[in-house]
Amino acid sequence: MSVNDVKAVKENWMPMHNDIITNGVLVFQELFKINDSYIDKFSGIREGGLITISNSKLREHAVRVMCSFDSWIIALNDAPVLEGLLLRQGHEHVPRKVFKQHFLDMKKALIVVMGNHLGAKFNRPAFDNVYEKILALLLKGQE
Repeated sequence: MSVNDVKAVKENWMPMHNDIITNGVLVFQELFKINDSYIDKFSGIREGGLITISNSKLREHAVRVMCSFDSWIIALNDAPVLEGLLLRQGHEHVPRKVFKQHFLDMKKALIVVMGNHLGAKFNRPAFDNVYEKILALLLKGQE
C-alpha cells in the first residue's frame, strides 16, 4: 500500500462519505446479491422489511459499517491507529461468524458501488492494494 494508493483511496472515498446512508444501503444491497444467505446474519434487517432505503434497520447497520470504513480510511496515514481499529473489528466479528469470505464479498460489493458512483475516476488498483492491508489486519484480529 503506497502513499499514492492511500491518496487515491481517500479521494475516491469522499463521495461515499458524503452520502454514507444511501451508499451504505447500496453496498448492503449489493452484498445480499452476492450471497443472499448473508441476510440471515441480520435478523433486524430482515424484520425491518424490504432491503431498500426505507428499511430503518438496514440504514442503521449500513451507517455503522460505513462509518467503520470511514474511520479506517481516515487512519490510513496512521499505522498504529489503523492496526488497532482493524484488529478490534476483526476480533468483534468472530462471535458473529463473519470471516474472510464475508470480508472478500464486502470488498466486491464496495467495488460495484464505488465503480458505479465514480466511473472512470475509480482507482481500482489502489483500492485493491489498500483493501489487501485492511483484510490482512481484520484477519489477524481473528487469530
